[in-house]
Amino acid sequence: MLGALALVLLIVSGVPIALDVVAGDMIMPDSRLYLVEKFGEMEKLAIIGVLMGDSGRGREMVRLAEERVEEVAYCLQNGMLDKAMKSMWEWGKLINMSLSLALKSNCSYCALRVYNATNRHIQILKGLSGTVPAEDLERVLNVAYRGRDIAYAVLTRIGKTS
Repeated sequence: MLGALALVLLIVSGVPIALDVVAGDMIMPDSRLYLVEKFGEMEKLAIIGVLMGDSGRGREMVRLAEERVEEVAYCLQNGMLDKAMKSMWEWGKLINMSLSLALKSNCSYCALRVYNATNRHIQILKGLSGTVPAEDLERVLNVAYRGRDIAYAVLTRIGKTS
């Protein structure tokens, strides 16, 4: 019974990987396969948490946050503000979860990684200036600024400000 369950989990966890190979690097929010990929991401986070601990899980969350920023850029460039805001909400959730792990383990390196990532994400979003509506860009940038400020506060709380 346990072997069958492990086989099912292995097959299910392979679906998002196979989708990425077929569809290219990323599946964007306007794809019908998007929800399947999101399910696979959460499952992968759980597996990484078991195999690599909080540090590995935090690193994967930052990588997923990078994907969310790419999705936000894609959605803004294609006039999908609602989907951009949903991706930005997911970005914030991933950033907050990775900062919670950094606080829990008192890991200044983890917090610094998140802080640097949020700065990079802000620069990516600022690069969209002039190509997307200014009001839409301002909305997502406000979320990114809040994420960066929270990351800085966590970094300060742990006691390491570069």
